[in-house]
Amino acid sequence: MEMTGAVRDGAALAQAIRGASPCDCCRYAADCAAEQMACGDFRVYVDTGRVRVHNRAPSRWRYRLLFPED
Repeated sequence: MEMTGAVRDGAALAQAIRGASPCDCCRYAADCAAEQMACGDFRVYVDTGRVRVHNRAPSRWRYRLLFPED
């Protein structure tokens, strides 16, 4: 699925994650889900739909940038 612009609403994000995502096989995935954290690669994925392996260190700060209303 190719995305243009930022995918910020929950339904669009859920649809995007059904395909390949940077969370697949990531050692931090469970922690991110439980603690509301996100990494730089996830931000790139949300903004562009591309999966890359560059910055997988998660933080709550980055999650809040992506999902300020959560």
